[in-house]
Formats: sequence, C-alpha cells, structure tokens
Amino acid sequence: MADRFSPSNGNLNLPIDPADLPWETYCVGGWVRDCLLGRQRHKVDIDFVLPGESIATAKQIARKYRAPFVLLDREREIARVVLPQGNLDFAKQVGATLLDDLSQRDFCMNAIAIPVHHPQEIIDPHQGRADLQQKLVRMVAPENIAADPLRILRAYRQAAQLQFTIEAWTHQTVKQLAPLLPQVAIERIRMEFTYLLQTDSPWLITCLEDQIFSPWLPLHKLCLQRLRCLASVINAILASYPLQDYFAQEIVHLTLRYAALVPHASLWDFLGLSRQEQKWITTLLRYLPHMLAAENSPLDQYYLFANVGEILPALFALARADGIPVSKMWLDRWLNPQDPIAHPPTLVTGDDLQQILSIKPGPRLGQLLTAIREAQIQQIVNNREEALAFAKTWWQNTS
Repeated sequence: MADRFSPSNGNLNLPIDPADLPWETYCVGGWVRDCLLGRQRHKVDIDFVLPGESIATAKQIARKYRAPFVLLDREREIARVVLPQGNLDFAKQVGATLLDDLSQRDFCMNAIAIPVHHPQEIIDPHQGRADLQQKLVRMVAPENIAADPLRILRAYRQAAQLQFTIEAWTHQTVKQLAPLLPQVAIERIRMEFTYLLQTDSPWLITCLEDQIFSPWLPLHKLCLQRLRCLASVINAILASYPLQDYFAQEIVHLTLRYAALVPHASLWDFLGLSRQEQKWITTLLRYLPHMLAAENSPLDQYYLFANVGEILPALFALARADGIPVSKMWLDRWLNPQDPIAHPPTLVTGDDLQQILSIKPGPRLGQLLTAIREAQIQQIVNNREEALAFAKTWWQNTS
C-alpha cells in the first residue's frame, strides 16, 4: 500500500471521508509514525483521538460505511470500525487536552498527532520527528513505561522492526523496569515477543542479554549462540535448495527460533504457545541429538524421517546452527519424493495381509507391517512379491 501521508501536501488519504469526522479529530500513534517514515502497510491501522464522543463517532462511521463495529473498552471509550482496508480505532483523549494525551504515550516517535481537518499542522510536542530522522526509540517519560510494562518489550520490538537504536536513557530505564513485566497478561507478552522473534534483529539478542525475560528464562539457560548462527545457516541452505517458501512459513520461522533458544521445550511453558508450536519445538529438540548418529544407519534415518516429517529442514537448520556437522544427505533425501528411505513406497498394506495370508487384525499384524518396512529399508525385500513372501515366513516363524 502506498504512503498515505505526505508532509509536503498534507494529504492524509484516509479510507473514509474526513468530513464524516468531528472537527477536533486527530490521527495519532504508529500509523502517523509509519507515514512520516514512508513505510508501507498492506492494511491500514489508524488510531483516532477525539475530545469526546469517540464511541458514538465510531458507531456513526460503522453505519455509514456498513462496516462492523467493535467496542474495545467502554470505560476508556475505545471502539473499532473494521473496514476492508483495515482497522480504524477511535478513543477519547486521555487527559484534559490532546497534549496531555500525547504526554502519556510510550515513545516520542509515537506521540505525534495530525489534525484530520488541517493535516499540515503536525503536532509534535516531544520532538518525535527528530527521533525518526535519527532512527531513535526514545521514551516520553519513565513513568509511562512503568504504567504499562509491556512497553519494555515494545522498545526492543520497535527498534527491531524499524531498524532503529534505543536511546541510552530509555535503554537503561527499560532494563531497570524489567522486573515489572510479570504484571502484564501473558497473552500480551506472547504477542509482543512473537513480533520481536519474527524480526531476526540483533535487538532480540540484546533483549535476552538484558535479561528482560529473567523471571521465566534465566540467561544461563538460553542458547544464544545457536540463535545467532541460525539466520546465516538458513541463508546458506537457501543458496543451495529451493526452500524459500518453506522457511518463510510463520510456523516454521517461529518454532525454529523458539527451539534454537532453549535446551528444553518445557522452558516455554509459561508463554502458553499453541499446541502445534509446542509439538514442533518438542520434536526438534528431541531429535536434535540423534541426527548425526543416524547418518550411519539407513534404518535410523528412516525412523528419523518418519518421526520428524515435515519439519526435517528445520531440524537440519537447527543442527547446523548448533555446530553439528550433519550431512546434506538429509535435505537431498527429504526433497526427493522417490527416495527409498525418506519416502519409501508401500509394498503391502494391512488389508493385503488379511486377505492374501488370512491374517486377522491385532497387535501382531502391526508388528508384521513394521518388520516388512524395516526389511524394505534394509533392502531385504524390494517389491510386493518379496514382501508377501517375507510376511508369510515371518508369520510362520513367530506363530
């Protein structure tokens, strides 16, 4: 999406007609910051501040544009209108004036307001535009960080996303206030940390080295070097294999980084990750120590492929990032749909054995199917006929 605001022409290019908004309506926050930076967004996410009647205004806009209305916070008078282009949030200003509202925000670059009806008059009481030019994340006031400790994480996240630097006093303040973070709902912490984890920024490492997560993740338990190596390892893989789409998947990106950071999946229990994320992290860390040794045995390779499945490339990347000299054989086999170890064809099924050999269902049938598969991997049997002959002999010998 194109830049929605140009300081030179004062054109906001809002997705709604400004005439539908009260005279004292201001755009504030991240949308203003991103417009001044020329950052593009796929969808709008605009915060409007009004002296009053914010909920009534949101309802009026929702009716006119036939859009869903969501009451976010009745007490603080915050409501949302959901348009196809994105979200419009309407909030009553905090304090008696707009300047009071801006003075209670997190960072100076987010404390800039643009009047909807005269957008040339940018209101910037904390010199946020200068911070944007200098690429600085600078707090408005320490008490604002303490008032909502999630802003501690936001300092690192926004520095990472914008490729900015955290101003020295701000950096010192968020480190000092880190013990307040457990006061924040874990759902909010997880969302903010997820944003940070997606960036592959040095600020992620800095955040962890600053022990922002020490109430849950002591620094001595973290595998920071493994995480540091991960991005270069993935880039090296992408230079040789067509796995760009694979590693671009959010679930792969996140769970691989979660797994890289810790020696045991249980260390993430506090974060309340999804069931799939927990499963993938557990699988990666469980099979990481066995990958190199499995290279010496086709049967061990088969079982690792079978147990790891779709996250094999992620496991390979994790092993390389950990300094384990695993062979590219793993990726070659996994990417080859005809590979006899990674993707062995099914020679016979349980139904085949029941019909042809008159074998009844039960645990022994499962054992037989396993024995056939292992014989296939070891090239003892190579086709359907050999598999059936093997099955008949096995069944007779174990009866």
